[in-house]
Amino acid sequence: MREKIIVIGIGNALRRDDGFGIHVARHIAEMDLPGVTVIEHSGDGTSLMTIWQDAGLVIVVDASKSDGKPGTMHRFDIDHTTVPFNFMSFSTHAFSLAESIVLSKTLGHALPPMIVYGVDGYDFHDGEGLSRPVKSKVGEVLIHVMQDILTYKNTLTDEKTVRSV
Repeated sequence: MREKIIVIGIGNALRRDDGFGIHVARHIAEMDLPGVTVIEHSGDGTSLMTIWQDAGLVIVVDASKSDGKPGTMHRFDIDHTTVPFNFMSFSTHAFSLAESIVLSKTLGHALPPMIVYGVDGYDFHDGEGLSRPVKSKVGEVLIHVMQDILTYKNTLTDEKTVRSV
C-alpha cells in the first residue's frame, strides 16, 4: 500500500458555499499532519487525475447540490459507490470530479482508494464566507476526514506489522 495521503479541497472561495472544500482543506493544512498533503483545487477533472495517480488514499471535499436541504452531508467511497454526475459540478469546474473518476476507470488507470465528501450548498453567488447551514458542517466533515486518515494509517501500520512477523 502507498503511504501518501492527499486531501483535496475543491471550489472557489470567492463564490460563497462553493468555497466549502477550500475552507475544510485550509483547516486540515493548519494541522500539519505528517504524511498528508493538502491541495486547494478548482475542480478541473483532468488535473485531478494527475494529482491522485501516486496516492495511497485520496479524500476530496467539495460543495454539492442534491435534493437534500442545504447543509446535508454526503459521503461516497468510490470503491463501493459512484459520485452522481452534476452533483459537484458548478461553473468553475470544467470537467467534473465524477467524470474524471469514470474516465480514469474507463482508461484502465488504477484509482487509489478515494472518499468524497459533499455538503449541499445554499448560496453560490459571488462573495466570501459560507452560508450558515454549510458553515455548520465544517466541524463534522473535519471529524470524518480525520477518522478516514487515521483508519488508513492504522491499516498501513497493521500491514507493516504483518510483513515483519
